[in-house]
Formats: sequence, structure tokens, C-alpha cells
Amino acid sequence: MIYRPAETKNDLEQILSLQSLNIKKKGNVSFKNRNIDEEDGFVTVKHTLSMLYKMGNVYPHVVASDNESIQGYALVLLKELCSEVPVLIPMFDRLQALSFDGDTFNKLNYFIMGQICVSKAYRGQKVATQLYHTLSDQMSKDFDYMVTEVSEHNKPSMKMHLNVGFEIIDTYRTADEEWNILIIKLPI
Repeated sequence: MIYRPAETKNDLEQILSLQSLNIKKKGNVSFKNRNIDEEDGFVTVKHTLSMLYKMGNVYPHVVASDNESIQGYALVLLKELCSEVPVLIPMFDRLQALSFDGDTFNKLNYFIMGQICVSKAYRGQKVATQLYHTLSDQMSKDFDYMVTEVSEHNKPSMKMHLNVGFEIIDTYRTADEEWNILIIKLPI
């Protein structure tokens, strides 16, 4: 597996293709209708090509490639773009009231890991862990922390994040989901 920055339009299109295979559609409680087992995990946000370009403009997204195609990705989202991803607005609102390591989030130097996904064929092979290490290597030059949120219902993702070293700093509920906000100090 090769871990590298997403560099081309084709890379971003492959990210969107993998995302579409693993998206949890709003109101869709039954994963069985989409050939996704609950134990496989899921992603929540559906991005557009233009949004992926915008998100990865300063710091590229990271992908895992098997010589033929992208099999995993981790997306970068800077704080300045948070209002453009509506499902993440409640998390950013919560962060304004939180502190970590003795500082409020307004004073912390962090970025958001916008989404991570690994193709079904490569799950359980530490691809997500390596994506995080590659992303950490790229981002730790300019940031001290990485923040993300994971649905309480996404047990595989929660387990993976905790195994990588993320810690839960807050849990909150929206109308249809319970979310855990997680943070990790860089470098991993």
C-alpha cells in the first residue's frame, strides 16, 4: 500500500467513489439495504468535487493506494471552512465552549480531520492507522492537534480512533445522532 497526498482530479474522483460506497444516508437506519454491515462502519458527509478541491487547497488530503486505485483516504478540513460543512457546525459550536490542555479551543492550534474511509477489502489491515500517521507527518509541521468527530453508532470507527490514540473530549446529541468529539496531539 502506498500512502501519499491526493494530487490529481482522478484522486479526488476516486475519493468520492469510495465515499459513495460507504455513506450513511439520512434516515437510513438499515445498512443491510446498502450491502454495508453495521460492523463495517460508515461515513456521514457527502462531499462534492469542488468542496474536496477547496478543503485540500492548502494541505492535501491523504490517500492509500494499491497501485491500481485508491483504497482509503483521510480528508483535511481547516477551521476556516467549517461553516461550509453543515453537519459539522454543531461540533464547531461545541468546541468554542471547550478547553484542552489548559487552553480554550480558540487558543489551540488544530485542524479537523474531515473524514476517513477505507475500502472493505482492506479493513482490519491497519490502513486507517497508517493514513493517520501519514496525515500527522504532513500536518504536525503547522499544527499541534488533530480534531474529529465520530457518531456513537459507528462502533468500528470509534474503536479505531481510540486505538490510534485519540481521546474523547465531549459528547453531544443532534436531532438524529449522538457524536463524540475526539482529539490527538501531533505528531502521532
